[in-house]
Amino acid sequence: MEQVMEYTTEEKQQIIDLLQYKREQSSLGSDAKFAVSIGLNKGVYSQLKNGRYTNKGGKSLLSHQNWVRIARFVGYSHHSELSWKTARTQVFSVISAQLTFCQQHSTTGIFCDIAGIGKSHAGKAYAEQNTNAFYLNCGEAPKKSGFIKLLARTLGFEQAGSLEQLFMDCVYYLKTLTNPIVILDEAGDLEQSAVLLLKRLYNELEFACGLYMLGAEGLRKKMDTGVRLRKNGYEEIFSRFGGKYTRLIPEGHERLKFMRAMARDIVEAQGIKNQEAIKNILTISAGFDMRRIRKEVMKVQLEERLNSN
Repeated sequence: MEQVMEYTTEEKQQIIDLLQYKREQSSLGSDAKFAVSIGLNKGVYSQLKNGRYTNKGGKSLLSHQNWVRIARFVGYSHHSELSWKTARTQVFSVISAQLTFCQQHSTTGIFCDIAGIGKSHAGKAYAEQNTNAFYLNCGEAPKKSGFIKLLARTLGFEQAGSLEQLFMDCVYYLKTLTNPIVILDEAGDLEQSAVLLLKRLYNELEFACGLYMLGAEGLRKKMDTGVRLRKNGYEEIFSRFGGKYTRLIPEGHERLKFMRAMARDIVEAQGIKNQEAIKNILTISAGFDMRRIRKEVMKVQLEERLNSN
């Protein structure tokens, strides 16, 4: 039977340090809300925050699975020097600018383009760096009930009472904040019931909260089909979100040039200076999918690290 590799005390401290950084960046007003948002009991979070990882009996406050979950949430890596650095690509800059506008003016927008160009990274980074900005991955909760629970957890609400009460608590809380924005990534995954809920969320928060959708071609196809077939809610949602999509990646030969330039920016932002290594990464990642590029970059970084030891 394979032995589970537990985190060392030093690794746990690194995870908690990253967690504290997340807390400092968080828009949630209290430690209790922040604890709920990451699935922890507020008492346990308080002890972890103060450097205590075991109870009086010496038993770990968190199971190994929970340590792994928290490590994933904060982006912990055993190879801290391989941490990913954000490159201000055109995609990143445009999404950031639109999110800023939507947040400041409590309005809406849709960014819809091909997969693998850094849309999610831009949305997450914005939420981490801006007050009252909340990121939701709709792919985690495509149904109405799951969406309400995900929204509540992100806002730091205990999931007590009916779903309707929970939803209205979220709406009320967002209305109390200064220029909040909810970033809806993977919005194309939302099912019909959640789309109708999104319409209601907009109606409840109009001029009080920014709402911004991120998605790939599936979002555009689902929205266009819903509007064309007059599916309940789609025409209203599309209209409320501006009635258009922002798209950056050009077609034809220009697409290749655009993607190559963006890929090079990302690779160089990770500190890779060797031109031969950069050329190899771009050659291997011929489609310039940013996820593939990240894997290739990490291979080069690990090789450089091993060679330096």
